[in-house]
Amino acid sequence: VSRQIRHIRDESVALCSCIEVAIDFSDQEIELISAEEIAGRLKTIEKNISALLFQSETSRISSEGIDTVFYGIPNVGKSSLINALMGKKRLLVSEIPGTTRDVITDSLHARGIHFKLTDTAGMDDSWGTVISWAREKTRMALKSAHIVVLVFDGSINIGKQFKEMELKDVPGKIIVVINKCDLQQKSFLFELPEMLKKYPLVHTSSMTGEGLERLKEMLLESVLGGKINLTSCRTLFNTRQREALQRSLLSIQQAQLSTQNNESYE
Repeated sequence: VSRQIRHIRDESVALCSCIEVAIDFSDQEIELISAEEIAGRLKTIEKNISALLFQSETSRISSEGIDTVFYGIPNVGKSSLINALMGKKRLLVSEIPGTTRDVITDSLHARGIHFKLTDTAGMDDSWGTVISWAREKTRMALKSAHIVVLVFDGSINIGKQFKEMELKDVPGKIIVVINKCDLQQKSFLFELPEMLKKYPLVHTSSMTGEGLERLKEMLLESVLGGKINLTSCRTLFNTRQREALQRSLLSIQQAQLSTQNNESYE
């Protein structure tokens, strides 16, 4: 970061020097630097400052990762969906309902953004010490999530699945996924509960790959569109440094406007 800032400062000082020399020799009828060159160099400096400010925002996104929790009842295909998104088999997949009995986390990188994908134990009516412990870890993961991906099996009744899920006090941004869309379904199974209709929806298939790219886009939109709370993430700059960069950007933009208006080099 220091190198980037020094480069921006050096470019700015060099441009100022050229303009000042042009002012000193303005009575010599020699064009030492044209308005077009000034505009071009200002554009480059503006681009570099903007990139640094954007890097500041994405750094707090990527330094620790976006907590993305996949949640649903047992055997809706959460593990398979995460495997398909990552393009590799990392999580245990089985035909036995409720195979996942712990919170399993892996990483997905998309456009420089780090998503921590968490596969949770399906919340059902099973009982026992291990199951209760897994359910508590799932609840904790949901409470700390930036994004919660609600996964439903599209081949069975969605309303019934929804009733079995615990969705109290889920603070994260919610995305609804209807998985297994490659299987034959009856129309009534697709009827979404009213509460879910307000959330973004995507149909996916871990087997065919349908909807996976759209799901990635929705994850990115949630982050880059400012739809999730990132106040708990670390940032690249402190407030004073970020404001200094923003003032610098404003000054460059004002200089660009002066150039466009053919104002004098002073």
